[in-house]
Amino acid sequence: MGLPPLRKEPGPVKLPEPRSPAHRSRGSPRAFRATPSRPSRQDGKLNYESRRIPPISRRHFARRMAIHLAVAIMLIGVSLLVGMAGYERFEHLPWRDAFLNSAMLLGGMGPVDAPHTNGGKMFAGIFALYAGGVFLV
Repeated sequence: MGLPPLRKEPGPVKLPEPRSPAHRSRGSPRAFRATPSRPSRQDGKLNYESRRIPPISRRHFARRMAIHLAVAIMLIGVSLLVGMAGYERFEHLPWRDAFLNSAMLLGGMGPVDAPHTNGGKMFAGIFALYAGGVFLV
């Protein structure tokens, strides 16, 4: 039976040296940029600012919010149209009732009129799963 090896006592703790502003830029560590550039699209996804760089201007922020709002409105509009078309096609509902059922499903409340046909039941189930997955989660 041997004795376990002796542990070395830890030496003085070495603190990291403070970084210069050049190391905080998003480029080469040697290059210093006074104002970092705006985030760009790379590989098909939008990159937002990190916490290490200053926020974008109000104008750019307003433009970004307008684009996001437009995409959300388009998604809601297309989803409503698909739901209305499905209810008209499978359940033979008038467009006002089809709109009501679609809007209630997209809002998470459930359909107003219970589906009566087999195709309508399948459509309502698939549309409810879509609405729950896209809008509620």
